[in-house]
Amino acid sequence: MFCPIVGAIIHRSDGELLESIGMIGWKLFVTALMSLLLVACSSGPIKSVENLDQRLSEMGYESRKSVTRISNYRIHGWRHVTDRAAMISTSPKKHYLITFAITCPELRTANAIAVKTGLSTLTRHDQIIVRSSPGVRRCQIDDLFELVPAESKDS
Repeated sequence: MFCPIVGAIIHRSDGELLESIGMIGWKLFVTALMSLLLVACSSGPIKSVENLDQRLSEMGYESRKSVTRISNYRIHGWRHVTDRAAMISTSPKKHYLITFAITCPELRTANAIAVKTGLSTLTRHDQIIVRSSPGVRRCQIDDLFELVPAESKDS
C-alpha cells in the first residue's frame, strides 16, 4: 500500500526543505518521518492469536473449532472480544467467534450490530455493520469459529 503523504514530503522540487535542515539532519529527519508514516499508513495491528486465546479463556472457552458457515442462524446476543474479534450467540448454548480482516474498534462501544449477508447463512464473505460516529463501519469477516465452553471439554 502506498501512503500519498510520503511522496508529497520527499519529492519537493525546490529543495528548500533539504537546504534548511542540512544533510545529516535530513537523513535523521527522513528516517524518523518514514518510521512514523509507516506506522500511520499501516492497515492495523497484526493479529495476536495468543491474546485472543487468552481472552477467550477468560470468557470461559477452552477451544475453538473453525467453521466455513453458520447456517440458519438468528443472533440472540453478541459481545466484543478484541478489536479484531467478536462473539455472537445463536442460542443460549451455541456461541461463535467472528474474526475480522481489519480492526473494528467501534465494537467496544456499540449498542447494536447488523449483519450484511446474502442468505440466511453467515460466511467469510459477509460483513458485520456497526454504527459509528460519522455513520456506519463495515467490518469484513475474516474467519468463523464455533466456541467450545471450558466445562464441555471434560465430558
